[in-house]
Amino acid sequence: MPKKLGLDLDNTNWSVSEVQLVGDHTVGRLTKWLRALGLSVEEGDFSRAQDVPPGILFLTRKRALVSSPWVFFFPQDKVEEQIKYFFQQLPAFKRLRRPFSRCLRCNTLLEKKTKEEVFGQVPDYIYETHSVFYWCAKCQKIFWPGSHRKRMEACLRRWGLLP
Repeated sequence: MPKKLGLDLDNTNWSVSEVQLVGDHTVGRLTKWLRALGLSVEEGDFSRAQDVPPGILFLTRKRALVSSPWVFFFPQDKVEEQIKYFFQQLPAFKRLRRPFSRCLRCNTLLEKKTKEEVFGQVPDYIYETHSVFYWCAKCQKIFWPGSHRKRMEACLRRWGLLP
C-alpha cells in the first residue's frame, strides 16, 4: 500500500461544510479554477505543517508539509491533473459546486445585477448584447458571461466537471 501524503481521510473526523480551503502560491491556478466552480478557496501560506489548524484544508505542492493531516498535497504539475485529483480524492466537494458564482480574483460571492443597474458601467456593445450581469462587492467589478467564460466552461466540460 502506498504511503499517504497529507490529508488522511480515514483518521480525520471532518465534514465538507466545516472545512475552509486555503491554497498557497504553488497551486494558484488551481485556486482560480476551484473558484470558477464555486468553491470558496482563500489564499494563504503555512511554513510548517504544525501551523495548519484543524478545519483548514491547506492545498499545496510543498512536500515538506505533508506530515499534517490537514494538508492536501498535489504531486501533479498541471492544473487539469490537479483538479481531477482533488475531486477524485475528495468527491464530497462535488456537491458544493456552484459554477461562476465567485469572483476569481478575491473569492467573494457574486451578486446578480439587472441590465439597468449596470448602465454606463460596461462597454456599450456589452450592454446591448448581454442581459445577465454579476457584480463583485469587494473588487467593485462587473462580469458577464462572455467569451472568457465560454472558454472556461469548455475546459471544465473537457475535464468532466460540468455537464
